[in-house]
Amino acid sequence: MNKTTSTNGQDLITDVKVREQLVNRLEVLDKVGGLMMLPNTEYATTRQVAGFFNVDYAMF
Repeated sequence: MNKTTSTNGQDLITDVKVREQLVNRLEVLDKVGGLMMLPNTEYATTRQVAGFFNVDYAMF
């Protein structure tokens, strides 16, 4: 892992250069599926979100 990808979350928030280096990193989107939304809305149920993140519904 290179220095750019091993940054911590605080660096991402406070350091403009770190954000600029990571802004085009979209390959993770190819690995995750889309989140199914409720019809005609921008909302998802708790069960849909749990399924998306592959965690038990009780986690929420």
